[in-house]
Amino acid sequence: MIFSSEIEARLKELGAAYASPNGTLQEALMSMTFPTPIIEQGFSDHVEYSDDLRKILEHQGQLRELVQREDFTFSPWIATPLSPGTTDYEEWHDDEGFITGVASKLPTTTKSPNFIILGNTRYQVGFFVLSDDPHPQNPTVYAMDHDAWFYDIDYELTFLDFLNRFATDTELREEINAYFAKPSD
Repeated sequence: MIFSSEIEARLKELGAAYASPNGTLQEALMSMTFPTPIIEQGFSDHVEYSDDLRKILEHQGQLRELVQREDFTFSPWIATPLSPGTTDYEEWHDDEGFITGVASKLPTTTKSPNFIILGNTRYQVGFFVLSDDPHPQNPTVYAMDHDAWFYDIDYELTFLDFLNRFATDTELREEINAYFAKPSD
């Protein structure tokens, strides 16, 4: 099994699937799918109309389809900005800022790892994992703002912490119930 038992459990709770439980980190992430939309926990803090949440709470259908919000788009792809001879390398090495930016902050076991781009948030923060992460059972996920793509890392978190940002259907329903249990201002 490529991932830790905690990650396997969270992936199952989120309804995610992937084709290579015994393959490489890259194979597992590239084949991974999630039910859509992927919604972050705490989403009700950003809801403008409580009537929308009330309709969702009363409806017994597909909860995710009723929440008109997608906080994260999971669409993995490979980038090779540190691999000489690749298109990505040519594109990103035109600017010296890249070489001293992200590249200098990566703990990698090879000189030119593949970046597995996981996707973006609705606010254009991109997340990536290194294909040769020394801890594939719970790899480090790096966050980059769209304005500093491949120039700087905003923050790091473990893959488990990354997955815990997102809500299961049960957690969505609990959050909506909690929203209506709060005293109104």
